[in-house]
Amino acid sequence: MRDGHGDDLHRYERIRANFSSNVTSLTDPTLLREYLRGEIDRIGSYPEPTAASLGKSLAKHHGLADGEVLVTSGATEGIYLIAQAYRELVHYYSPDPTFSEYRDAGRLFAREQRELETFEPGQDAPVGVYWLCSPNNPTGQVYSQDFLESLWSRYPQIYFVIDSSYSYFTEATLPDPKETIQRFPNVIFVASLTKRYAMPGLRLGYVMAHSEVIDRLSEYAAPWSVGSLAISAGEWIVRNDFPHLLDRRQLFVESERLWNAIKSLPYFDPQPTDTHFFLVSCTHPAIGSGAELKEILAQRYGLLVRDATNFGYSSPTIRIAAQRPEENDLLIAALTELSSSLKLTL
Repeated sequence: MRDGHGDDLHRYERIRANFSSNVTSLTDPTLLREYLRGEIDRIGSYPEPTAASLGKSLAKHHGLADGEVLVTSGATEGIYLIAQAYRELVHYYSPDPTFSEYRDAGRLFAREQRELETFEPGQDAPVGVYWLCSPNNPTGQVYSQDFLESLWSRYPQIYFVIDSSYSYFTEATLPDPKETIQRFPNVIFVASLTKRYAMPGLRLGYVMAHSEVIDRLSEYAAPWSVGSLAISAGEWIVRNDFPHLLDRRQLFVESERLWNAIKSLPYFDPQPTDTHFFLVSCTHPAIGSGAELKEILAQRYGLLVRDATNFGYSSPTIRIAAQRPEENDLLIAALTELSSSLKLTL
């Protein structure tokens, strides 16, 4: 899906606060961006074709072998490489609403796609690829370790892709990539650095998996897909031992405050979450869709949210991510005003 994601600021003017992306403005990227200003001359030369040096550094950081990491142009490239490399297998999708790119990549490459009604593919399930996101986008749900290990152990013939792009933004217990890959060679982790370090315009992610999986993915990876500045950013991050540019405690406190404030309003119902973003369903009689609510907030208040319709929600639903307190206050005030008005116009 090329269009329909969040962070579509290019479509609007005079946006005051952006809740549509899962990147949070509470992250302070000043140190990283100052470093990158000094690296600008690197764009005058081709980058390392496969960003292998950065891959080795990331593997060392995670306690993995050199051949167990592949650097990608954002998590999305990793998703499409997996779908392409394992195109002859059945691709399984969980019953939970989730990131659309898994299915989109499958539509491009997979021999067969199966929509599961439960999380169980069935004991006679053919060899395949099973896509999961934890914390899940858009629900914010984290799947428990016991639940995941049960699936991994009972279906060794299936590769389980765990999109861990939002792992930094939760206090829940998550699987350790090193331990998991050693115990379960059928698990593939897709990781992202762009969300944590507030640099989605650079595109930087990586895949962690057994070396045989990485070798297979590497056969399909295009040369120079990761740009020079993205590699520089990754080198800085690893060299500084994955520095914290975000006060996570403040993020979680602010997320809870925003969630509770919206919960107190009529017509707006925030859904449970394990992270800083969450869904809000709307039953306002004058709002007929998530797209309509998005346009009202953007045009009337200068607030950008994510329409959740293309996640599979037919009733009016949006996704928002907590931002700075003063920005969150703007959204609370806007929804408060909307909840007290029965006739709405842009």
